[in-house]
Amino acid sequence: MSGINGANGSGPSPLGGARRHHPRRLLRLATAAAVFVAVSALGVTWLIWSVVGNVGRLEGVFAGLENTGRPAAAIQVIGAGEAGETAAPGTTILVAGTDSRSPVPTTGTDALAPAWQYGAQRSDSLMLVHLTSDRQRAYVVAIPRDAWVEIPGFGQAKVNAAYSLGGPSLMVRTVEQLTDVRIDHVAVVDWHGLVTLIDSLGGLELTFADTTVARDRVWGPGTYLLSGAEVRDYVSERLSLPNGDFDRIERQQEVLRAIGEELLTRNVLGDPLSALSSARAAARSVSVDEGLGITEMVRLAISVRNLDPVRVRYLTAPNLGIGWEGDQSVVHLDADALGGFFAAFESGQLERWLTEHGDSAA
Repeated sequence: MSGINGANGSGPSPLGGARRHHPRRLLRLATAAAVFVAVSALGVTWLIWSVVGNVGRLEGVFAGLENTGRPAAAIQVIGAGEAGETAAPGTTILVAGTDSRSPVPTTGTDALAPAWQYGAQRSDSLMLVHLTSDRQRAYVVAIPRDAWVEIPGFGQAKVNAAYSLGGPSLMVRTVEQLTDVRIDHVAVVDWHGLVTLIDSLGGLELTFADTTVARDRVWGPGTYLLSGAEVRDYVSERLSLPNGDFDRIERQQEVLRAIGEELLTRNVLGDPLSALSSARAAARSVSVDEGLGITEMVRLAISVRNLDPVRVRYLTAPNLGIGWEGDQSVVHLDADALGGFFAAFESGQLERWLTEHGDSAA
């Protein structure tokens, strides 16, 4: 009787060996596996294209700039263990908020008008964001919209005119010439896009220590969940602020900080699929340079998933305050401090620069 199971091999082995599969069964298993892989691949492809197809694109931002004497990327040294040190550049992104008076969106895939038309919009806010190569720190530096700078091909003007005169490409060239920092990517959002972005997060929680005014809105001291429209009014207010655009910059950076902390505390960036979902929601409002593809977007999201919000510094480019150029009220940047400040910014050594020069310098 024992030979029926053990010797003939028609049933399981008495030692727990594997059953012999019929060729047809193997074929069915292989076919099922192939179908599963194909369906999975289609699902991933759909996820990717659901983002790629909805991200607003700025064409030709960096085209032709290589012949304009662009600065080289600064190298940062990270790690000092037994494996030795690794040299790598960080990542710098130029973020612009445009003040287009268009009644319809101009950025993102919601756009019904071009992101740039000659003379139609200026960069209402302009910030350089730098992620250190080890992704342990980040710097967000505002360049005042009224900063008096040299715009290549046009002479001296307020920095926000660069976008109006030549779009994202001239804006990049102007900021690179001013700071000697190489810009890797560009992101642009208009007022419509800001409202969409905030609403896609379910609103934004802000705390006011004192009575706060924004257009026709007034909030008493306390914590509030603001809608996209309320945030728009909060960051665009200027006339009622004692320090004008400098107070406005503080509000803009406060909102940017709150958005970043909201994403990080939700752990959205810790899961690539969640990152894709978030990117899909934000894609309707923001336009980025064509070089910032889906692979780079996901890589960036994953790389900053452990970045502690307290290690993100928000600063303003060193300046001498408000002055005049003819009949124009402008901001004069501190030419003596600018070079060292941005060299430290790009090399990941900004804390050291601030220690030497004082936080009030920026």
